[in-house]
Amino acid sequence: MDRQKYIDETMKHLNNRTNYALVDSDPTDSFSQQIKTTLDDMHARDELTDKAHAFLSPTDSKAARFYLLPKIHKPGNPGRPIVSGNGSPTENISLYVDHFIKPLVSQTPSYTHDPTDFLTKLEAIKDQIPSTAIIGTCDVSSLYTNIPFNERISATCEALSRSGHTSPPIDDLKTLTNHVLTKNNFTFMGDHYLQVFGTSMGTRMAPSFACLFMSRLEEQMLDAAPCRPWVWWRYIDVFFIWTREEDTLHTFLNHVNSFHRTIKFTSELSHHQVNFLDVTIRKENDSLVTDLYTKPTNSHQYLHSSSCHPQHCKSGIAYSQALRLRRICTNDSDFSQHARDLKKNLTSRGHSALKVQQAIKSLPMSDVLKQKPRSQDTNTRVPLVVTFHPNIPPLRSITNDNRLQRVVPDSPILAYRRPRNLRDLLVRAEVPPHSDTIPSTQPGTFTCDSNRCVVCKDHIQEGDSVASNSTIPPT
Repeated sequence: MDRQKYIDETMKHLNNRTNYALVDSDPTDSFSQQIKTTLDDMHARDELTDKAHAFLSPTDSKAARFYLLPKIHKPGNPGRPIVSGNGSPTENISLYVDHFIKPLVSQTPSYTHDPTDFLTKLEAIKDQIPSTAIIGTCDVSSLYTNIPFNERISATCEALSRSGHTSPPIDDLKTLTNHVLTKNNFTFMGDHYLQVFGTSMGTRMAPSFACLFMSRLEEQMLDAAPCRPWVWWRYIDVFFIWTREEDTLHTFLNHVNSFHRTIKFTSELSHHQVNFLDVTIRKENDSLVTDLYTKPTNSHQYLHSSSCHPQHCKSGIAYSQALRLRRICTNDSDFSQHARDLKKNLTSRGHSALKVQQAIKSLPMSDVLKQKPRSQDTNTRVPLVVTFHPNIPPLRSITNDNRLQRVVPDSPILAYRRPRNLRDLLVRAEVPPHSDTIPSTQPGTFTCDSNRCVVCKDHIQEGDSVASNSTIPPT
């Protein structure tokens, strides 16, 4: 996207004074001190351990950064506002609050865990659909930025209370939540802003927070509705099935769009088919069948076979993607066509056509929607986290060595950390202010500032000229 076009799109958001306020100076230090005061009080009351207090207390904090993710699948490519809170005063307390509220999301009545859970629920009712049924989806317009502060906090506290939560006290979590919502300052092109309404996407607790708010809202909304859908399942967006007269459906949609002053729904309705998540749901012969749905902008850029990743990550792509197709596609003909497309797309990314075909043939013939039980022994094993490199020693054989197992009976879980890539080096959330002057740059080759950089230490020689034995002198 062109820089100026990106800036213009961003300013459309930031000039909305209902959601954002321009502030004169950076309030980060003041916010950090207020958060630290709350944490000190919790620590003094033994509601926080020494370790938790040290982790949560903001140190050397900086303002968050505002940026947009263009929605390339929508006309005009509107931007989705994101506030990158890495290093901000509220980063860790948001993580802390989310630790307690995230498990509550799965307890809400309409909760759908993932596409597999959705397909499992659909499988149980697919043959009970009346021929006159209407299937549809609902999407909340700009959900995160339209949830009022007080209603989000009260919905979260209510969910904690219903779950029997006692420690840390709900009042303390409420105070920390208030800090996350009201101290979300950020910068854009050198100016400082404060979000005064809604929740910023980017803070850790935002998805859980939004789901708990929507769960309470839809419970109140459905209870007050003159008539309600037969099925109402939510995974951020909502899938529903309407089995009454079509006129009553429009009455219901008018009801949900007038129930709350800021939460408004857009809907797609059909007697034949709709798209939800990565699934197309279609009515056929008094039943529901499913097929794969991909957005027109999907370029199928799977991980390249030469990418700097562990081999098991790359070799597992074909099987996992084929299993996804098998779960989604009701008809074998649809699955076969998508499997051929998958093979074509993976081979174009350097994967072996033979191995892709073997992965497709190795799929189970039944029970593909059955979830595998999680292993329980992983909770007690120590993780060994290592930054991956293709030339790394065979750590698996080392951790399984009998001599090591005599010292550590439970072998550690081997986990690889992704090394920095070009995107990490080149892309920044922060847009630098525009300058008409070109900064002066000293010509030459110089080492970087990192004390840990082996490349600079052993291979870079500083200077303003280059000597090479391969250089052909001019004639």
